[in-house]
Amino acid sequence: MFKLNQFSIMKISKTFMLSFLVMTSSVFVGCTSDESDSVVINQDTQLTEADLANIMAESGKPTIISEDDYTVEEFADILFGADGTNASEENADAKAMFLAREQYKADSMANVLGQNGVTKFYKKITYNYPSIDEKGNAITLSALVTWGYWKGIFKSYNLDQDDMVLYCPYTHTKNSECATVSGGGNELTLLTEEILMIMPDYEGFGITNGRDQVYLNHDLCARQIVDALAPGYKIFKDRDGSFEDDYRFLIMGASQGGANAVATQRYMEKTKETRNGVTKTLANWYGLDLVEACCGPYSPETTMQKYYEWGKVAFPVAFPLVIKSMIACYPEVMAGVSESDFYSASYLAHKSEFDNIFKNKTKTVSEINELMIKYCATSAHLKETSDELYLSDFLSTDAQNLNSDIMQKLIVCLKKNELTSGWVPLHKIDFYASEGDEVVPYENSVKMINFAKKYNLVYAIDYASVGKSHTLSCAKWMSKKFLLHQL
Repeated sequence: MFKLNQFSIMKISKTFMLSFLVMTSSVFVGCTSDESDSVVINQDTQLTEADLANIMAESGKPTIISEDDYTVEEFADILFGADGTNASEENADAKAMFLAREQYKADSMANVLGQNGVTKFYKKITYNYPSIDEKGNAITLSALVTWGYWKGIFKSYNLDQDDMVLYCPYTHTKNSECATVSGGGNELTLLTEEILMIMPDYEGFGITNGRDQVYLNHDLCARQIVDALAPGYKIFKDRDGSFEDDYRFLIMGASQGGANAVATQRYMEKTKETRNGVTKTLANWYGLDLVEACCGPYSPETTMQKYYEWGKVAFPVAFPLVIKSMIACYPEVMAGVSESDFYSASYLAHKSEFDNIFKNKTKTVSEINELMIKYCATSAHLKETSDELYLSDFLSTDAQNLNSDIMQKLIVCLKKNELTSGWVPLHKIDFYASEGDEVVPYENSVKMINFAKKYNLVYAIDYASVGKSHTLSCAKWMSKKFLLHQL
């Protein structure tokens, strides 16, 4: 539910970035209650070659689409903009810091290896992999796997990776923003450390552009995300990749990705596989260590209720995304309901245009929000706010009433994607939340944190002090996690 383009995180002023890092505090919660004895925190080691072979036999082999290697300078251009472009001063400063850090690491590597001329490269591989769609049919999806390695005068060095990160993307609606097309964004700054990162495209992006998103279908998104893991791992291993003995496996995400990170945790903890006579959950097979979740819609029903309480939304694009997804994913619940039943005449007058945008992924979240306000907002409401849309401006009379038949059916679907009840988490979660969040109401984080506390599995809680801004909250989280490596 969060739109952050490749450079926007760097557009936060240096003063702001330094000040919020100083002011941020964390609350650490230990496992102290009586329930702690029933909670098993997995510390399994990484997959063996035999484990990998068994996984691949079930998940299918990946098809390599592209494989590229970048120097540090080329990689920095991807992240921060090439020299001579219109990149901001903050981008230029961040790029300089990035390059200085890489030079320091290169000098250290030269000392370790006893030779000069040691250069770091980044490998980025896009691949297709098999999964299932909302109807249970086979589907081919796409993903990106990437890591850093070193090249000396006479040979290459694939250092053991410290961590493996399965990254769940935030909301995007333009195909060029997805991992396999964009090549990844700010998340890749993690790779200045020894980290293997796997970033799947959501259904509807990359190889499946032209299909609708399965937006907020947490179970299906989790299954599709996890299906990218074994193929990405195999690609890495096939190129002589390896991990430290004490490596960590993390699942990370912000906004929509924050909820999908928790959903992926749930799926991996509940899904068991038997290999060589041994049965364990996927979380145990991979050695899941920690989940990093920021400002996610963990309770879609709560999010919807808050929108109706407010009477307006700063993220109107969520409605057509949710409505399309719930009708497609739960036809038995939404029987007799059409998309048009939810919209006002002003939206319906442009529905074909919006449908084409959503199908072909031609505009960003911000651009769609602006179009919805342009087409639907009344002049009276525009005088009150130009960056929010009143529900009465784009929803039908029935859709404005939570107790109506169509809204009750929609809420049933949303309840199917509740993450704050109905399961027992087994691994710790590091939460990041914002009390002023105007896109994903803070109540989502409160419910999720309280639920995790029941099982003593809150690793830490960080709060963003950025006012009424979901975007800045997620940007702050990304700055800490990706730029400063506070994992």
